[in-house]
Amino acid sequence: MFSRCLFISLLGLAGCSTLPVATTSNRETSTTELTWSSVEDDLATLMNTYQAPSLAVAVIRDGDLVFSRSFGYSNIDQKQAASERSQYAIGSIVKPFTSALIGLLESQGFVSLSDHPSRYLEELVFSDSDLNENLTIANLLSHTSGLPDISGSLAFFPEPDQRDLLPRLAHFSASCRVGDCWQYNNLNYVLLDAIAETVTGKN
Repeated sequence: MFSRCLFISLLGLAGCSTLPVATTSNRETSTTELTWSSVEDDLATLMNTYQAPSLAVAVIRDGDLVFSRSFGYSNIDQKQAASERSQYAIGSIVKPFTSALIGLLESQGFVSLSDHPSRYLEELVFSDSDLNENLTIANLLSHTSGLPDISGSLAFFPEPDQRDLLPRLAHFSASCRVGDCWQYNNLNYVLLDAIAETVTGKN
């Protein structure tokens, strides 16, 4: 028997609870029924462990919502209970989804990790010649791009469309030479998102 992870948005923390699922082999087939009450107990334990004021979880199987539950308060002062519609800031939990999507597009021949991002984002131009010549999609995925840190610019001057940010990059200097340093940078994944949108034609 193997387990599948259930990822939970827990006020910015990623938790994982193992859920038993059906397994098959050449010799036999075994099925372990999922007990939602035990899942609820695990979620309550996770919430208590991290002292989180609230938690919300949803499980989707084959496109159908099969389980949803919320715990705790969305507003502690007013004792307002959290609900399945409570909104949470999930932050960088989305990065694995973006990198998985790029991997799928690469496996299907739509992108190459050795390509410069400007092959897919024609308006992408930097003031730094190293970024213009040597940057690759692989560098974006691994945070070795040397891209400038424009977190403040993103926070105070957001754009409705990610691609609208691209002309702004020509006004910022590189943080280091491409591949020479590791620097966590949200801009790497903004560009990866934009590449995926360009290739698929979907937002």
